[in-house]
Amino acid sequence: MFTKYFEYSKGKEEISITWSFEDVLNRANSIDININKKEACIILAVIDDKYDCTLGITWDTIDTYLYEFEEWRG
Repeated sequence: MFTKYFEYSKGKEEISITWSFEDVLNRANSIDININKKEACIILAVIDDKYDCTLGITWDTIDTYLYEFEEWRG
């Protein structure tokens, strides 16, 4: 499995996985939660502050905070 990554990894000393407000907006839409760009950015800020680095950030993480936001918003 690792052999194919020897060439790919040359010069790479770090990685970064990025989640955007568009990811949050699209996910919210797919689970019938209506939010705007500002609210998506707020949710991202909460996720950034609260996430568990041993688990990472997944779609389940985003879903959890979307549902919590919807409940908080009423």
